Amino acid sequence: MLGQVSEFEALIDSALKSEGFASASLKSAILRHLFVNRGDQTKISEKGIAEAVFGIKPGAPYSGQRIRTQCMAVRSGLESYASSPTGQVQKWRCTLPKATAETGYLLRFEDQTQPHRATEAFWLDHLESEFDTIVVHTEPLFFRDQLDGRVIRYFDANDDRATLDSFSSELARRFSETEAKMFRPSYLYLLSGEIAARDQIADWFEEAGHRRVKGAISRNLDTIENRCPVLLGNPFTNRFMRDQFAAQESEYLDFRFDLAQLNCIRVRLRTANEEFSANLVNDYRREDCLCVLTDKTDREVYGMVTRIPNPYGDGCITIIASHNTRAIEQIATTLTNENRLQKVFAQLGFSPQEKLPTSFEWLFAVPSSVGNQDSQAGLPRLVLSRSGRSVLTASPGDF
Repeated sequence: MLGQVSEFEALIDSALKSEGFASASLKSAILRHLFVNRGDQTKISEKGIAEAVFGIKPGAPYSGQRIRTQCMAVRSGLESYASSPTGQVQKWRCTLPKATAETGYLLRFEDQTQPHRATEAFWLDHLESEFDTIVVHTEPLFFRDQLDGRVIRYFDANDDRATLDSFSSELARRFSETEAKMFRPSYLYLLSGEIAARDQIADWFEEAGHRRVKGAISRNLDTIENRCPVLLGNPFTNRFMRDQFAAQESEYLDFRFDLAQLNCIRVRLRTANEEFSANLVNDYRREDCLCVLTDKTDREVYGMVTRIPNPYGDGCITIIASHNTRAIEQIATTLTNENRLQKVFAQLGFSPQEKLPTSFEWLFAVPSSVGNQDSQAGLPRLVLSRSGRSVLTASPGDF
């Protein structure tokens, strides 16, 4: 019991040093008071907090609303800490339930090690692989006209091994012959959402005490053999992802990008009457056993999580894909955030104590700001899922 108390003390000390409490003296004082006096209901009641923390004299009037507001801030701060990389690796999770007349503001400590965490269940195939995990992100192709000072990018022209010869006909189609000769393939920028996703995944592995995860730009890699990769981007920008979706072993996958149309995902339905598990905000088109989803940046964009066995040997390949870089970031946040992922597991009926299928597909809708792909996206919403190999309702050739 004494060891448990010391663990609680260490957890509270860590929380008080976190971003949500370090610069909030009143909120920190309330948390300290609730922890020290958690066995005394009178001291953790509104009246007890008013007298001990706010300096109200016994019997004097006090603002219950002000105390409730500050306790809500403490509750929010504890939730933020629990969701942080540091909080997620703690044995204990501290929460502040709503007060009752019987309990007052009583802190609750929950053992996060039982049951297993959802994030560890999701990344287990990477953790158990003999191969190192590597996060492969992209470096989009631009065309640069040094004399005119122009830099342009086409979303449907994203070869990460581009040469002038390989895109000469593409440039000639868009520009005059003279003008086309002025452009050179260039890799000038990285995509902010993919970089954030890479860092979140690497931070989760490190904070969880597992081996370090490396990031790599796809065009700098010759192969992903002897690795357990996480692929970021989409098939237009990441050739390794494109290869995996095109492989014969992946014909059973139901969620795919339409390589003939930008911002479009094609979903193969199990039956012609299959419905989505949640209403879609964007309009969509059904074609027999196919459903065609198109991003709308003023409403929602789509992203996918795909897990397949590693064709190169041990472990798996995890794909986080979207045409929208911020959607990739938000989905990666969900996959490394215990609270978010627990909700996804609950929606899917998965238990963190059970091993996930060797292959699965999750389709997310992600709120997007008006007309700006690089602005912050919202919380991903699970729309449809697949587990294991699908029963084909449309031939791979039609798909």
